[in-house]
Amino acid sequence: MAKKIVLLGMPESYGLSMTIVQELQKMDFLVVDISFKDYGFQYKNWKQKIISWYNKKIKGNKHFKNDLKFAPYKSKIDSIIDSYEKFDYALFIRADIYPKYILDKVRRKTRKFIGYQWDGLSRYPRINEYIPLFDKFFVFDKEDAFKNNRVIPITNFYIEKECDNVLTPIKRAIFLGSFFKDRYDILITIQKLLHEKKIDFDIFLLGAEAKNSIADKLTFEILKSPLPYNNYLSTLMKYDIIIDLPLSIHHGFSFRVLEALGLEKKLITTNSSLMQADFYDKNNIFVLNQHNKEDIILFLEKPYKKLDKSIKEKYNFKNWINTLLMLDNE
Repeated sequence: MAKKIVLLGMPESYGLSMTIVQELQKMDFLVVDISFKDYGFQYKNWKQKIISWYNKKIKGNKHFKNDLKFAPYKSKIDSIIDSYEKFDYALFIRADIYPKYILDKVRRKTRKFIGYQWDGLSRYPRINEYIPLFDKFFVFDKEDAFKNNRVIPITNFYIEKECDNVLTPIKRAIFLGSFFKDRYDILITIQKLLHEKKIDFDIFLLGAEAKNSIADKLTFEILKSPLPYNNYLSTLMKYDIIIDLPLSIHHGFSFRVLEALGLEKKLITTNSSLMQADFYDKNNIFVLNQHNKEDIILFLEKPYKKLDKSIKEKYNFKNWINTLLMLDNE
């Protein structure tokens, strides 16, 4: 029996796209990967920057910069798509990074055309133009689903293969993420509380601007480039506390939340909506607010409480992809 073909389109996202390809291959899919690197873009010269400004401000083409990011990959991606007569499934994550003609081309030869947005719809508004193209469109932010009846809420996922060899906890906490100013004060607070308890707190920040902005009050390490996703998960396994500080514009569960669930790590987060999750347990998840900072110490003294297997497995990649592609209905 021939393998079913899945086309995957998404940002390369520091190796996460390759991890997803590998997980799909484990499920016996033939994967056609048209992911590309959409981060770290720089204009070639001042002339290109002026042309981009002109197209955006004068001609009203808000997506010109996105098209510049895609341009180096256009020929290769077109060739890959054209080499297949049909796809059983197509999954686009952050479809807004692609020109519309790519989506149209894939859609015409695909049986199930599925989209997923792991950022809020308001953060990358171009995606709103694309949603009607899809058979089903999923979002990680429940607030977006309340506002738009064309989308379906779903959480992110964890990669189960990385949970098999969890290392012995050694009383260390970690935050690894991009630098945003609204994370500054809370990182300082958490660092102070954990140090008082003699718990090491390692902070890794992406974004060189952090060096001059907060170096006087916060101990951290600047990452010159993002860790590949598998290396990132291996790093998390060396810690027993994960810090999650979602952006204020997001109301869904970040990957850190699902990684803590999959790796069975304690989680300190500012996301209060986690208290309604079926996997919430006060021994495992501490929802930090301005009134309960001192309670972190009591939380850390309690051992991690293992969850029912059926609850945990609900959030692994296999169940996630089954839901998106509606595999159980076939």
